[in-house]
Amino acid sequence: MARVIALTIGLVCVLLVAGCQPDEPTRLEFIERVDAICESANDEIAALEAPDAADASEVADVIDAIVVIQEDELESIDDLVPPRDDRDLIRQWIESVRVALDASKVAADALRDGDVSASRAASDEASLAAAAADDHARSLGAMACAGSADSALTGRDRDG
Repeated sequence: MARVIALTIGLVCVLLVAGCQPDEPTRLEFIERVDAICESANDEIAALEAPDAADASEVADVIDAIVVIQEDELESIDDLVPPRDDRDLIRQWIESVRVALDASKVAADALRDGDVSASRAASDEASLAAAAADDHARSLGAMACAGSADSALTGRDRDG
């Protein structure tokens, strides 16, 4: 009887632990979810009114709006359970996007302060980080995410 109880308790523990683990998606399922998140963010960014390029404050405000959209996008992606085999690449991708967003914030602040040189340097840093993020997104197959940070923050299109 003690043996049956021990086996039953063991089985219940295994089932509880297994039931608490989130289902790990396949790479395709993960990419479909990520692409949907990126497509939604891309649509929000496309809906923003283009700033007057001669008005540094207006440009900085649009950069800030894009950063907020992309931070929300990144948070949604970060909440997903990634496929085990892709976790390192996904971590690198997310970190590259964070670097691009942080540099974009610095660029916007520098624009507001009238420091064109600092804004340009921060924009260059954002572009480099965004290019790395694009490479990671393409490696994953998240094509809706490739190009979104760089094109939105620098005005370049996805293929350029």
